[in-house]
Amino acid sequence: MRRALALTLLLLVSVVLPACGGDEADVGPLAAAAERSGNEESAHWDMEMDVDSTKEGKFSMTGTALMTADSSRGRMDMNVKIPGEDPVKMEMINIRDEFWMRSPAFDLPRGKKWMHSVDRSVAPSTMTLRELLDLIRESGEVDELGGERVRGRATTHYKATVSMDDLFERSPEETKARFRKKFKQFEGKGLEFPIEVWIDDEELVRRMVIDMKFGKDRMHLAADILDYGVNVPSAPPDESTVVEESDVPD
Repeated sequence: MRRALALTLLLLVSVVLPACGGDEADVGPLAAAAERSGNEESAHWDMEMDVDSTKEGKFSMTGTALMTADSSRGRMDMNVKIPGEDPVKMEMINIRDEFWMRSPAFDLPRGKKWMHSVDRSVAPSTMTLRELLDLIRESGEVDELGGERVRGRATTHYKATVSMDDLFERSPEETKARFRKKFKQFEGKGLEFPIEVWIDDEELVRRMVIDMKFGKDRMHLAADILDYGVNVPSAPPDESTVVEESDVPD
């Protein structure tokens, strides 16, 4: 279970933290939101994710995250649910591809609170909101679905279909290389997936929903941005409280 919990959060960091009815949207608001949201260096997210993976199985999680714009640094506090198991609380700090994880599900040596690992197979950063919104805007298949309220804020709802190849291609160079290595069997297959965003009157993204399919694998992510410009922890836990994952029996 320890490894499954760790993979849950690693998947979220590595892939994310990103046509139907309605009139074709004026993409001007998306361009404005890319500029406005793109100026923000960090955000406080409230999210839920459901995964059905042929390798890791089915699991879901809910919780909050403080993340830099490119997800290269952050802290998550999540409740993870694996079918047949009780929900488990899990915390994670990440600095690029280094991860410190804490959970009551981990059987750690006496005096140790955090498990540390380095995973160079996951993305050290993800696309920023500016990059993601530009990708959506340029997809050519953007629909404006009307006004909706998100946590009491007036927003406009947009939906687009995005190419997986375009997502890989426009990611940061190191991230692109790792994406291609991790998902090489899907590159060049013409895979597409829907992304929905809700933009408020201040031209800030307030909600995002992504549904991704990798062959038989599925991921659904729904996330609200509660606040922008938040303080993101930049230091790892005290070394005396940390044990290497390789030193912890499965």
